[in-house]
Amino acid sequence: SKPRAVFRRLRRALYFIGNNMLINHECIKDLLSVFAKSELAEISISDLVNDSAIRDNYSDEELMFHIQRLCDQGWIITSSSENEPFALYGPGRTPTWHSTEWRWTESANQYWDASSKPEIWSKFKSLSAKESLDFSLDILKGLGKKWIEKKVNEIFEI
Repeated sequence: SKPRAVFRRLRRALYFIGNNMLINHECIKDLLSVFAKSELAEISISDLVNDSAIRDNYSDEELMFHIQRLCDQGWIITSSSENEPFALYGPGRTPTWHSTEWRWTESANQYWDASSKPEIWSKFKSLSAKESLDFSLDILKGLGKKWIEKKVNEIFEI
């Protein structure tokens, strides 16, 4: 039910705030890379977190935090009525990753597009600390625009 879903989201948000976790842009980039490399239009959260590049590099806590941020920002969405990427059970709060299919949105695609260019990513990491996803996307768009202008100038020797 809708009130229960709101309560679960609020409980998760309070949990993450209490743990003072900050955005790790490498984790965001790695999560989005799974969408980018997939031949499918939608992938499950379970498949996302079980990708070896993700599972081998990030804890469940990091994944829960970053996947929830991607959902909260609307960077990944689902058309399923089960719109939570995971559920927490038991005293250890172990996540159960849902098999619901998710897709990335234009904002996630723009972030990936800019962050996948090494020159832009290097500059971004030197400018950005743990900024919000929206602000980080603005930074990446600005760097991407400068990168394109530089490439155009090189091609046309302007």
